[in-house]
Order: sequence, then structure tokens, then C-alpha cells
Amino acid sequence: MNAMELEIQFRNAIQDTEEDYLYPKEEVFLFANEAINEACRRSNLKVMTDVNNPLSTINLVPGQNTYAVSDKVYNVLAYRLKTDTKFKTLPVKDFRELDQCYGDWMSKNGEPVCVVAGLNSGKVMLYKNPTVADKLVMTVRHLPETELVDDMDIPDIPSHLH
Repeated sequence: MNAMELEIQFRNAIQDTEEDYLYPKEEVFLFANEAINEACRRSNLKVMTDVNNPLSTINLVPGQNTYAVSDKVYNVLAYRLKTDTKFKTLPVKDFRELDQCYGDWMSKNGEPVCVVAGLNSGKVMLYKNPTVADKLVMTVRHLPETELVDDMDIPDIPSHLH
């Protein structure tokens, strides 16, 4: 079902079928996009682990340990370090544990061994600072990558849920 068909169903349901509509098209699309996002959040409709998609992959920069995560991502289920030779799962450790065990952990360089939790909301922080341009591949729950803006747009969720 495309956005125009959704709009027609919406207008029929609320009996807003006469021109000079109660709700303009833009507002109907806004409602639909909000509903799709809420359905994704409540039902975890969009889960991804894709090494080729920037939503779930971060290209590591030597010497940099903190990276932004897309605002489309609302939950990260797992982290994996992808090197030239392996995929390695990275556990999540609280920053207080690292402070207790490795007082100067923020300045350590090498292959990352864990993801740091509790610092920098909306970002991923690694311990150790990478020295090689590897990839961090995440399994993420996310919102749709596209929104409805045109009549022919199709919601980015399974069709049986439209």
C-alpha cells in the first residue's frame, strides 16, 4: 500500500472525504510517519546487521574512540569488531568498572576490546583507542530509513502491517 492509499483509508475512517479537508495531506503524512515510527519502536520491526549500511556500521579512525550513532537507531543489541581477518564480539562494560580496573583506560591504544557504557549518550565509545581503520558492526533496532513524503512512497515496514 502506498501513501496515497493510506491517506484515502485514513480520510474514509475519520469521514474527512470532502475537499477542503479537515487535515491537509502534509499533516496526514506526518501522522502516518509518526505511527510507523511508533510501530517500529513498540514491535522492533526493523532490526539490522549490515556491514555495508552506515546505520549499523562505523568506520573506525585510528586514535579516535568515540563515534556518533544515527538518530534512527534507538537500541543497539550487539557490537562486533570486523578486522581484515576476523569478526570479534565486543562486550559492553560500564565506565566505572574501567575506571576501577584501568585508571588510564581512555589513553590506551590497540585493538578495541569492549564498548564503554554510561558516557556520551547517543555515541559509541571504545576501549582501547583503535590503531587500525577497522569496522564496528552493530546489530541495531532502528526506525525506517525513509519517510512518506509523496503519494507513491511505500512505508518501510512489512506490507501486511500497512
